[in-house]
Amino acid sequence: MCLPVSAAGPDQWVTSVDASSGMVFWGRAADTAPSILPGQSLDGFQLAFTREASCCYELHFVGLYPEPLGVEDVCFKCDRPVPVIPRTWGAVKALYR
Repeated sequence: MCLPVSAAGPDQWVTSVDASSGMVFWGRAADTAPSILPGQSLDGFQLAFTREASCCYELHFVGLYPEPLGVEDVCFKCDRPVPVIPRTWGAVKALYR
Protein backbone atom coordinates (compact mmCIF):
# COMPACT_ATOMS: atom_id res chain seq x y z
CA MET A 1 0.00 0.00 0.00
CA CYS A 2 1.41 3.37 -0.94
CA LEU A 3 0.84 6.44 1.19
CA PRO A 4 1.21 10.14 0.43
CA VAL A 5 4.31 11.71 1.96
CA SER A 6 3.90 15.28 0.70
CA ALA A 7 1.52 17.43 -1.31
CA ALA A 8 1.34 20.96 -2.68
CA GLY A 9 -1.37 23.08 -4.18
CA PRO A 10 -1.83 26.18 -6.31
CA ASP A 11 -1.16 29.66 -4.92
CA GLN A 12 -3.54 30.65 -2.10
CA TRP A 13 -4.51 27.02 -1.39
CA VAL A 14 -3.61 25.20 1.84
CA THR A 15 -2.51 21.56 1.90
CA SER A 16 -2.59 19.02 4.70
CA VAL A 17 -1.20 15.46 4.59
CA ASP A 18 -1.94 12.74 7.15
CA ALA A 19 0.54 10.02 6.16
CA SER A 20 -0.77 7.53 8.72
CA SER A 21 -4.31 7.48 7.27
CA GLY A 22 -3.37 8.31 3.67
CA MET A 23 -5.62 11.38 3.57
CA VAL A 24 -4.70 14.58 1.72
CA PHE A 25 -6.72 17.79 1.98
CA TRP A 26 -6.57 20.80 -0.32
CA GLY A 27 -8.61 23.88 0.45
CA ARG A 28 -8.82 27.50 -0.59
CA ALA A 29 -7.03 29.73 1.92
CA ALA A 30 -9.13 32.82 1.11
CA ASP A 31 -12.07 33.97 -0.97
CA THR A 32 -9.58 35.44 -3.44
CA ALA A 33 -8.04 32.00 -4.10
CA PRO A 34 -8.94 30.51 -7.49
CA SER A 35 -11.83 28.08 -7.30
CA ILE A 36 -12.68 25.15 -9.54
CA LEU A 37 -16.14 25.27 -11.04
CA PRO A 38 -17.83 22.30 -12.76
CA GLY A 39 -16.17 21.67 -16.12
CA GLN A 40 -13.04 23.67 -15.21
CA SER A 41 -9.55 22.60 -14.19
CA LEU A 42 -6.77 24.17 -12.13
CA ASP A 43 -3.05 23.38 -12.40
CA GLY A 44 -0.62 23.22 -9.52
CA PHE A 45 -1.68 20.16 -7.50
CA GLN A 46 1.20 17.81 -6.63
CA LEU A 47 1.44 14.51 -4.74
CA ALA A 48 4.45 12.44 -3.69
CA PHE A 49 3.92 8.82 -2.58
CA THR A 50 5.97 6.12 -0.90
CA ARG A 51 7.61 3.92 -3.53
CA GLU A 52 5.17 1.27 -4.73
CA ALA A 53 4.34 -0.16 -8.16
CA SER A 54 0.87 1.39 -8.18
CA CYS A 55 -1.82 2.67 -5.88
CA CYS A 56 -5.41 3.82 -6.12
CA TYR A 57 -7.28 6.54 -4.26
CA GLU A 58 -10.88 7.60 -3.94
CA LEU A 59 -11.07 11.38 -4.44
CA HIS A 60 -13.96 13.27 -2.85
CA PHE A 61 -14.81 16.71 -4.19
CA VAL A 62 -16.65 18.91 -1.68
CA GLY A 63 -17.94 22.46 -1.67
CA LEU A 64 -18.91 24.68 1.24
CA TYR A 65 -20.79 21.83 2.89
CA PRO A 66 -19.13 18.51 3.79
CA GLU A 67 -21.34 16.45 1.48
CA PRO A 68 -19.35 15.24 -1.54
CA LEU A 69 -20.12 16.93 -4.85
CA GLY A 70 -18.49 14.04 -6.67
CA VAL A 71 -16.34 10.98 -6.12
CA GLU A 72 -13.75 9.59 -8.52
CA ASP A 73 -11.31 6.66 -8.35
CA VAL A 74 -7.78 7.60 -9.47
CA CYS A 75 -4.95 5.11 -9.89
CA PHE A 76 -1.25 5.95 -10.20
CA LYS A 77 1.20 3.56 -11.85
CA CYS A 78 4.82 4.08 -10.80
CA ASP A 79 6.42 1.09 -12.46
CA ARG A 80 6.69 2.51 -15.95
CA PRO A 81 10.14 2.80 -17.54
CA VAL A 82 11.78 6.20 -17.79
CA PRO A 83 12.26 7.26 -21.43
CA VAL A 84 15.80 7.99 -22.64
CA ILE A 85 17.16 9.92 -25.59
CA PRO A 86 19.48 7.88 -27.86
CA ARG A 87 22.98 9.43 -27.77
CA THR A 88 26.52 8.50 -28.66
CA TRP A 89 29.00 7.77 -25.86
CA GLY A 90 30.78 11.04 -26.64
CA ALA A 91 27.55 13.02 -26.26
CA VAL A 92 26.87 11.35 -22.89
CA LYS A 93 30.40 12.17 -21.63
CA ALA A 94 30.01 15.79 -22.77
CA LEU A 95 27.02 16.20 -20.42
CA TYR A 96 29.26 15.65 -17.40
CA ARG A 97 32.28 17.76 -18.34
